[in-house]
Amino acid sequence: MKKLLLTAVLASALSACSDSNEPGGSPASNTDAPVLDTLKAQGLTILGPLDVPGGLDAFAASAGTQALAVYVMPDSGYALIGTLIDESGNPVADEELRRIVSEPLEQDAWDSLEAAGWVGDGRPDAERIIYVFTDANCPFCNQLLSIYV
Repeated sequence: MKKLLLTAVLASALSACSDSNEPGGSPASNTDAPVLDTLKAQGLTILGPLDVPGGLDAFAASAGTQALAVYVMPDSGYALIGTLIDESGNPVADEELRRIVSEPLEQDAWDSLEAAGWVGDGRPDAERIIYVFTDANCPFCNQLLSIYV
């Protein structure tokens, strides 16, 4: 319920920004907005502009592994972070946010995993490879390993 209320408030606030319903407003015009510097100082990583309707300046950002959409108000002094929805309640930036933020983070995680040291068991040319993560100090993990050793 709180999420729905927050989304409604965010949509209402953003609807006042422009009468335009066309995508794109001016996605790069507020890249130097002071509020973005404040968000960066608080730990957000601004990854690039998002193309959203309504003439809003929007940016893809991340806080750790969490993808966020940042909407900068026309005076550049304020920003909203949240989900922009259309009149039917559908999120409008999720797909692009996933492309810009989540997919590269996921690929980096897989690349790191593939480069990590590991102990192989079984045929290296097997049709399927299963990665098992264990903790040497965990009694349950040790029990699992005793089955395979």
